[in-house]
Formats: sequence, C-alpha cells, structure tokens
Amino acid sequence: MGRSASAAITVTNVAPEVDFFNDPARPEPGQVITFTGSVYDPGLDDTLSYAWDFGDNVTATDDLTVTHSYAATGTYDVTLTVTDDDGGVGVISYPVSIEPFGADFTGYPGVGLPPFTATLYDTSSGMVTNRTWNFGDGSPAVTTATSTIEHVYTTPGVYIVSLTINGPSGTDAITRPGYIIAVSPITSGTILLEAENYTRQLPGSGDSAWETKTALLGYSGSGYVQAAPDVDILFDDANLITGAELQYDLGLTITGTYAVWLRGYAPNAAGDSVYVGLDGLQLGNTEYVSDYPPRTWAWGQNLVESSQPVTFTVESPGVHTLSLWVREDGFSLDQIILTTDSNFAPGD
Repeated sequence: MGRSASAAITVTNVAPEVDFFNDPARPEPGQVITFTGSVYDPGLDDTLSYAWDFGDNVTATDDLTVTHSYAATGTYDVTLTVTDDDGGVGVISYPVSIEPFGADFTGYPGVGLPPFTATLYDTSSGMVTNRTWNFGDGSPAVTTATSTIEHVYTTPGVYIVSLTINGPSGTDAITRPGYIIAVSPITSGTILLEAENYTRQLPGSGDSAWETKTALLGYSGSGYVQAAPDVDILFDDANLITGAELQYDLGLTITGTYAVWLRGYAPNAAGDSVYVGLDGLQLGNTEYVSDYPPRTWAWGQNLVESSQPVTFTVESPGVHTLSLWVREDGFSLDQIILTTDSNFAPGD
C-alpha cells in the first residue's frame, strides 16, 4: 500500500527593484527634464503601476519615462514608486538640483609630462547648445556641441583654461588660471629645488601654513619658507599629519632610489622637524626628518626614530609630487636636494 504526503508551500512576493536618472544632470529653471526609470520585478507576469513625485507638489503616473520642468532654482527630492499587482512596492528617491545657467568644467589629468593628453568635461548647468574651449597654449580655440574634449599639451608650462557656453538663456564663461601644468622633464639624477618655488600649498588644521620669508640671513634663491604661526605648536595628532602641505610637481625621467636632503633652520628644539612624502604618501611610515641644530642653516635627511636617510623609489618615468607637511611651526626650509647618488653629500 503506497504512502502519500502533503506540504504547504508559501510563495512570498518580492517587491520591485527601482532606479532612475535624469537628463540633463544639471538643469536650469524652465528646462524640460527627462526622467527615465528602470525596474526589475521577479514576478514576470505582474502588472506594474508607476507614480512620480517631483518634489514641487506635482506628480505623474504616466510611465517609466516622464518629463518635467521646474520654475525656480533649488533642490527637489524626486521619488519614483513602482507597485506590482501583488502589493509589492519599490521606492527610490534622489535630489535634483535646479541651478542658474552657468559655465563650469573639470579635467583630468591636471598635471603631466609633455606630451600628454588632458580630457576636459563640461559640467555647466542649464541647456548648452555649444561650447568654446581655449586651452591656453596658443592653439586655436575649439567650438563643439559635445561636452567632452581632449587636448594634447606638448610644451612645459602652466596654462589657463577657459570655457564659454551658449544656450537659450544666453552666454556664460569661466576661466581657471594654472589649471593645466605641463611639467618640465628632469634628466639629471641630482635635483636642486628652492623651497619657495613650490607648485601649490594645501591648507592644514588651525593656523598651520607655510609662509615665504627673507628675514634670516644665509638663505639661497629669493627666500625660504617658514612653518607658521611660529608659536611652538605641534601639528601632529598621534603621528597623523594635520599641518599645511607644500607640493612640488616633478617630471622625473630617471628611475631608481632617491635620497632626500633638506636645508633647514630650527629656532629651537620645538621647531626642528618636518614630514616628507611622495605622491600623497608619507615617507618613513610615521617618522619625520628632525634633529636640526638650533639657529643655523644645516642639511638634514635622517628620520627621527630609525636614523635612516629618507628615500623614495621611482619605478617609472613621469610626474611625481614631493610633499612637505608642517609638523612643528617655526621650522624654516631653504633648499631641497633629491639624488640617486648614494654617496652624495651637500656642502653648506
């Protein structure tokens, strides 16, 4: 005699997965925006309904793709709700910013060893029908309807890039001085840098900064840099760097291990150290260059704990960025030497 058995099977409805995007990404007031939704629903036979809320007291239930415009600038929370006929609900919401018609752009890379190609992206707000780019290197300006453009920089220099946009709302322009830096190639294995000739300075915490000075005797070049505010502050939080940063973009063409020498001046033991880094990474782990004799210019290169020279290795030619961070204010820096010669020792 056979046996029979029965079991209850419960089928659970899975809610739809929902997403959407809007085009243009940065619309202006009055501009028609297309919102395009997407949905994945495991219940293939489900009937779906759509509800849009544009965040300005206007709704729509037409379809996955709808259009809408806003009368005023501001940020609006746009929500798409998708409901299946089994009661499953999927919801997604994104803020949409309505901005005045205005020119803006980004680019990458901003620094390179010539010849190199920079890609520029028009991120302007509003309806743009065409845009004109000026690359700052003497080449002809280019007018295009597309939002992305490439340009090859062949000569070392610091270049101003400008963008002019046109649309139904009129014309707008933006200019960025020093936006592209084509770095001169360095073909020597020993490099001397004047500290005051840095590429850029990035802020640190509090009043931390590097200031160009000429008060101390014995400096070279046009001056030296001093860690401000010179009131015996330690910009070091459990070995985490918090001080202002000087950056030097270098077109290194010679690979190998470089030793770093720093000609510094310490007013006292509370102002005799500096952090060193390459390409955004601190050299020597949590260590720093220190132990300068007080009240005299001297060359230093040893890390404080290991007493080993601070070094870095370049594995491929290209642009590398040397960084110096304030650790103790009051410390002054006159010159920097980078060398692949392990026997090199600077003079006074």
